[in-house]
Amino acid sequence: MIAILHLLAFIACVFVAGALLAWPLSLLLGPDTIPLHKLVGHSTVLSGLIGAFIFLALNGALNRSGLGYHVPATRFLRNVMAGLIGGGILLLIIEVILLALGLHTAEPELSWSVGFITKTLLLALLTGFIVGIIEETIFRGAIITVLVKHNGMITAILASSLVYALVHFVKFPALPAGEEVHWFSGLTLLANAFNLNFIGRSYDVLLTLFLLGVILAQLRFYTGNIALSIGVHAGLVMMMKITRELTDYLPGSSFEFLINDIDRQFGLLSALALLLISIILFAVFRTDARKKLID
Repeated sequence: MIAILHLLAFIACVFVAGALLAWPLSLLLGPDTIPLHKLVGHSTVLSGLIGAFIFLALNGALNRSGLGYHVPATRFLRNVMAGLIGGGILLLIIEVILLALGLHTAEPELSWSVGFITKTLLLALLTGFIVGIIEETIFRGAIITVLVKHNGMITAILASSLVYALVHFVKFPALPAGEEVHWFSGLTLLANAFNLNFIGRSYDVLLTLFLLGVILAQLRFYTGNIALSIGVHAGLVMMMKITRELTDYLPGSSFEFLINDIDRQFGLLSALALLLISIILFAVFRTDARKKLID
């Protein structure tokens, strides 16, 4: 229970620090460089990454093992690449099903030039690795390590996955046009960033993110490091970026209940797919993975 309270305090501090950090960054970059609501999002990610190291240090686990990087570089990179392929294939399968059910269609106005394809692939790959490394270091690295140390594997998986899912629903609103940026402006945006109505309409996406967190946490426990988790996460994000660029939502299908009416890509179909994968992982790796993680 103490570790759960520490986690809640950590999350609160990360968001407050991110909101406060946005103002000096705005002064440094210039008021018209990046909109404040986007800047608060970036500064919150930065404070989360820094906070992960502090969180581990306060709990006596600031080392490579605590972060999930304690394996030889060659093996680590090999697992990252394996995960990248696996995550990409998983999202591609889901997209093929959406196309087959008439929920998505190929984007009709695409330019299939070499430049477009190269730019799309490289940007998707870069985004995937940035998101995968940052989020896995925070959630399946620092947070998982502290939670399992005090509360056990099941609590660590469920709590970290729930927090992981919920933070994706923090959407900072834009600052009203013409309003001057002050030191407290980020806090004002933070106060209006958590929309319960939006969560209610996106419960299926929330469930998808929660189950994804469970799978990534399972991979951390079963392998003892976050290499595979980073790869899978990066592969999913990469393929999501690619498919959203190449396909579009097609209304009128009788299977629309399988996707969220806001997101148009994730929903009950993706949640069911991830639930099945989580069950398979549990059946395949029925071992005491907690010892591997701590060692």
